[in-house]
Amino acid sequence: PYELAIIVTTSISFIPTMIKKKDMIFQAQRSRGANISGKGIIGQLKAYIPIMIPLIINSLLMAENLSVSMANRGYGANKRWTSMRDLIMRPVDYAVLCMAVVLIGVTMYLRYGMQLGLL
Repeated sequence: PYELAIIVTTSISFIPTMIKKKDMIFQAQRSRGANISGKGIIGQLKAYIPIMIPLIINSLLMAENLSVSMANRGYGANKRWTSMRDLIMRPVDYAVLCMAVVLIGVTMYLRYGMQLGLL
């Protein structure tokens, strides 16, 4: 379904942005003196808390901005993606088309065949 496709493509497009933000947060926490190299699994989890909390908050803010922009653009307002509909030629349309071709033919004959319309 297209809803799932949009979710997947949007989340994939945010991966490079989140990596850049992670690197910025990592450098900022290191410059503040946060101990990033913990010993063992528990130590590493504790060491990444100063990085993960700002990253999660930042991702929630990005998701909120995306949802507001999608709502402002009217995404999901209608069940159909477009208001366009297929046009079907009716007999009246064919009659108008034939009359236009005949009119163009008559004007071409009058202009070039009978030399009318010249100054």
